[in-house]
Formats: sequence, C-alpha cells, structure tokens
Amino acid sequence: MKINQYSVVFLRGYAPDNQGELDPTGLGIEVYMTPSLTSTKTGAQQFLEMYEGLRTNFNVRTIWLQVTAPVKWEPSISKNIQFIDSIIQAARANGLVVGIYTNAYDWRQITNEWIGANNTLLWYLRAMELIYY
Repeated sequence: MKINQYSVVFLRGYAPDNQGELDPTGLGIEVYMTPSLTSTKTGAQQFLEMYEGLRTNFNVRTIWLQVTAPVKWEPSISKNIQFIDSIIQAARANGLVVGIYTNAYDWRQITNEWIGANNTLLWYLRAMELIYY
C-alpha cells in the first residue's frame, strides 16, 4: 500500500468479539472502535486496551467511536454519555483526534442529542434515510 502512496488505512481496531492479531504495515491509521457496554471494563479501559495493542506497531492518528445500535447501549442516557466521554478523554490524553460514527436516530436514542462531545469529528451515517438523486 505504501508503494501506491497510501499514507493511511482505516480499519476496525476493537470489537467485542475480536480475537485476531493485526499485521503491522508501517502506515498511519485511523481506527474505529465498537465498544461493549456489557463488558466489566470501562470505556477508557476498552480504549486503552485497543490503543496499547495498536501503538507498538502502528502510527494511530484518529479513533472513531461507533455510537450505533441503541439496543446494545444502556437505557440510562447519563451512563451512555459518561461512557462515551471516558473514551473521548482517554483518546485525547494520548494525543489522538477523536471522531464519532453515528446517525441521527441512534445518537438521539443513545445520548438524547448530547452536545458535549466538543471538538470531535463526525462521520454521519445516513442509513436510516431514503435518498433520491
């Protein structure tokens, strides 16, 4: 990939059922994280577990936090916000850019349209809408 002048690759860095090993390529990467709210680990712990596993072999630049599938989140909006914010703060403490991967419906259901995720990138999925061109 580097031969073809790609400077970054986008891949999933953490999934609740991920047991595979990553192959180091020397590229800068942006990763997305699908957190597990049923885990005994905090959001920050899940982030750090992922980041520590990646940073020895990869130049991680950005972490994208997947905030979708409301049925997999807590019914408590405040717990969801605390969980999301703990990941954001842990990522920033490690010098990473943070992005949120979501859509309007899921964000509303999970966070009640929380606006406290300041200075984050937004990858806005429009999968719930019909788009006509």
